[in-house]
Amino acid sequence: MPETTIITLPDSFKPDSFVSFYQRDPEEVCERVRLPIFQKAMVRNGSVEILEMKFQEQVVQASLKDGSCARNTLVTHILGLDQPVADFEDRFGQHPEIGILIQRNPGIRIPQLFSRFEALIWAIAGQQISVKAAVSVRRKLILMAELRHKDGLYAHPEPEHLIHYSTDDFRRIGCSQSKAQTIRTLCEEIHSRKLDLKASPERLREALLQIKGIGPWTADYVLLRSCAYLEASLHLDGAVQRNLQKLLNLKEKPTPEFTRKWLALFQPYQAFAAAHLWAMQSLNGF
Repeated sequence: MPETTIITLPDSFKPDSFVSFYQRDPEEVCERVRLPIFQKAMVRNGSVEILEMKFQEQVVQASLKDGSCARNTLVTHILGLDQPVADFEDRFGQHPEIGILIQRNPGIRIPQLFSRFEALIWAIAGQQISVKAAVSVRRKLILMAELRHKDGLYAHPEPEHLIHYSTDDFRRIGCSQSKAQTIRTLCEEIHSRKLDLKASPERLREALLQIKGIGPWTADYVLLRSCAYLEASLHLDGAVQRNLQKLLNLKEKPTPEFTRKWLALFQPYQAFAAAHLWAMQSLNGF
């Protein structure tokens, strides 16, 4: 029997909200959701393994298919259990605008991707296209790397698994020329250790912005989805701007600068404010 890690869940935790982030690919190439069971393939110690979480009332049971114990810190991070949700809600629960969203949808956390590189691929794939199109690109990239577990799921590749692919290879799976070149450059920079994905969020953001094809939205999204960096600003996100327009009853979509200043009202938790704006439309967000 696999060793099991058991973690108590806060009353406000919503398994449906967590798994909805991972249900965007209907083909379930990398993740499989059969609530109360969630499974995710990942590369671990050079081989493909599957993390399984079983949600029960007030607890989650986590284990790895190879029989070893899933690290408590990994599960806590992925589920967002270490995020200061209560402090954010205590500080801003009475705010005349964001307070309404908090009351309507309390306990929002930001699900985390399993690696910073996976977050990079998500962010690059999602530039200027629909979520559906981004999901398709991500799926094809995962299948291209062929990191398959015997149970059928495929792990998301890390840079060392993609370093031998060319820009043309990335074009063939649906990337634009600029996105294909950005992914190729990232793999080279990480492989040569010019780019350190383990750097602090602030240093990583600065380094990412030096890479052609990565702008502020992409860098902030990576920090948000892999580091739970709550000072990341999503003021350039179209959905955040549209839903802020609805929340404030504005005649026109707010400018990026207006949106940035509004989100900054909730420092150091402005990413939570953006997450609540996402949730106005869908619990998936991007």
